[in-house]
Amino acid sequence: GKIQADAYLYDEDFGVTQDAIKLQRVVETYQWEEDVDTRTKKNAGGSTTKTKSYSYHKEWSRGLTDYYDFQTPTNHENPVELLFEEQLLTAEGVTLGAFEMSD
Repeated sequence: GKIQADAYLYDEDFGVTQDAIKLQRVVETYQWEEDVDTRTKKNAGGSTTKTKSYSYHKEWSRGLTDYYDFQTPTNHENPVELLFEEQLLTAEGVTLGAFEMSD
């Protein structure tokens, strides 16, 4: 049989309507990420010295990256709040032929 739902799903923020069982909104932000490269050097006498270098790049990612924890937060500021939240809409009254489907 055919899967059917009682009504269309509607994302009010984006004006998207779908004839679907589930409609998921995934939110990503283009933001700074920090990379840490740690190198260990053996010194004369057997001791070691660790050196860390930091680099920054932008990428799309879910959630927010807290730039306050960066080694160099200046000029690497990220948004502190999302403009939109992630969302999962699930249709009600879903049937497969004569059978009613549950979550």
